[in-house]
Amino acid sequence: FIAHRMVSFQMWPKHPWCNNNLRIGFGGLYKGPIKTTIISPVNVIMPRLSREQRLRPLGMVEAGLSYSEIARRMGCSQPTIRNLVQRHTATVSVDDRPRPGRERVTTPQQDRYI
Repeated sequence: FIAHRMVSFQMWPKHPWCNNNLRIGFGGLYKGPIKTTIISPVNVIMPRLSREQRLRPLGMVEAGLSYSEIARRMGCSQPTIRNLVQRHTATVSVDDRPRPGRERVTTPQQDRYI
């Protein structure tokens, strides 16, 4: 929710049910620990995985490893692994799908030069 009052921030001892030690006071309306999530304003675009990097988790699934174990070993999230397996099951491919927009005119080498 959005508060339209003066907000004060104070540091207090950490509470067991709260993930931080911050108390926020809304001009006397509420003073107590709250569960907060800090959201970064920066969007992070992860690099695309190579074909080999996409095939490796499929082999791990066939070997009987769980999605969480595969995600831990690969350094990615469980939904990434789940989506990869679902796409492979549906399309029998792990290749990127075509993307809209104009195709690149310059090569990566030319981009580095520019």
